[in-house]
Amino acid sequence: TGGGAYIYHRDSPMLFGLIVTDATVSGNSASDLGGGMYVAADGALDAAFARTAVAGNGSGTQGGGLWLIGRAPGASSALSLIDGTSITSNTSGTGGGLYYRATTETSSFGLSGGAAIEANEAVSNGGGAYLQGSDTVRMQALVEHASVSDNEQTGQDGLGGGGLYLSSVDAT
Repeated sequence: TGGGAYIYHRDSPMLFGLIVTDATVSGNSASDLGGGMYVAADGALDAAFARTAVAGNGSGTQGGGLWLIGRAPGASSALSLIDGTSITSNTSGTGGGLYYRATTETSSFGLSGGAAIEANEAVSNGGGAYLQGSDTVRMQALVEHASVSDNEQTGQDGLGGGGLYLSSVDAT
């Protein structure tokens, strides 16, 4: 878990803020979750990636490039990929480029400002990204001035989502 970086914030329900700027996460692998980076918060999670390249990472089960979760009931979680951030050429069983799950009261995902999720591959679901809200509250997702292209879901048993796989998510 967490081939390039493993970050686990245990203070529920406190907010964990993570800002990654002008960074490269590449060439890492994990047998389970988060080939490039694993980020888990028992409280709320507010993560932003700006001008960052996540490329050529792999994981055995979920989140080839990035694996993130926020899981505090009554809190909110957000993931933003902005300002030219690229998630490219990562592989995994589910969520080739990234896997983001939020079981918080409210959650959001944003891809904007020239950010790109491209050329990633998953065997099961979500070649580019796998986004999952909670059973009771849907995640809000916005993709604007960004690119999701050339991603692939390769296995026959998966439900699909070559670019994006959305579960309990409202997208605009």
